[in-house]
Amino acid sequence: MNDDQWLGAMLKYRGKEFRYSDSLEGGELELARSLEQRTTECPKRFAALAERMPDDLPANYFDSILRGVAESGHADASFRDQEMATILIRRAHSLPSRPCGRTIGWLIQRWEKII
Repeated sequence: MNDDQWLGAMLKYRGKEFRYSDSLEGGELELARSLEQRTTECPKRFAALAERMPDDLPANYFDSILRGVAESGHADASFRDQEMATILIRRAHSLPSRPCGRTIGWLIQRWEKII
């Protein structure tokens, strides 16, 4: 998916739960898991996407990007980008009620030896 499609999917599936009927239909958590995996593979792209995400999207999506970036930088030195991580942390911390604090702390802990 391109970035606009990711944003559209986040809007479409926010607040929706997984349903099992004649066909499987994922929900917000399933999309968030997929987002985290894709972020691990391409952290700079999804950190930049977080800048475009509206504040009223579920914190799950922001947390997924934070976790994906944390894992990418921890696992592969080529993904370590202090400026990218700082911008992402500031973006997530700017959300109303600051719902991503725990995940921000986790990213910092994972990267503490490299930042």
